[in-house]
Amino acid sequence: MKWTDNKKKRPKVRVQRTFQGTMMEITAGFMVLSMWIVYLTIGARDSYLTGFSGTVVTIALLIGAYFPSQCINMPIEITNERQLSIMTLMSRAVAIEMPLVWMGIPMQGQTGSMLATTGQLFVWGGMAIVVATVAFFTWKARQAR
Repeated sequence: MKWTDNKKKRPKVRVQRTFQGTMMEITAGFMVLSMWIVYLTIGARDSYLTGFSGTVVTIALLIGAYFPSQCINMPIEITNERQLSIMTLMSRAVAIEMPLVWMGIPMQGQTGSMLATTGQLFVWGGMAIVVATVAFFTWKARQAR
């Protein structure tokens, strides 16, 4: 695997809106909304900054999906449109999964309750899902050459 600065070789591409992209963005919005419902129900006021960070990262991933050649760094050389499509899909899939990770953070602060265990499951399970998603889509992009 060669790690080169291939941003100079990449064409500047802007992805158009599609039905699938819109549905993934709506799903990510529902995930962010459910994350905030968990934050507000648990009453973890000291974790609001964490919830804000989760919201910002999710929005950044969704915006980055529209500019895959400029915003998404892949360890392979991008040679065709199919690879750009896979990168866009990966960014949107990770945007749906990221609020799951942040949802578990205030739950971990509830010591002595089942919420702490559930919070750890959300954080570690969410991170495992994100890593598996990125690995899968990177593999798909390599196959699309």
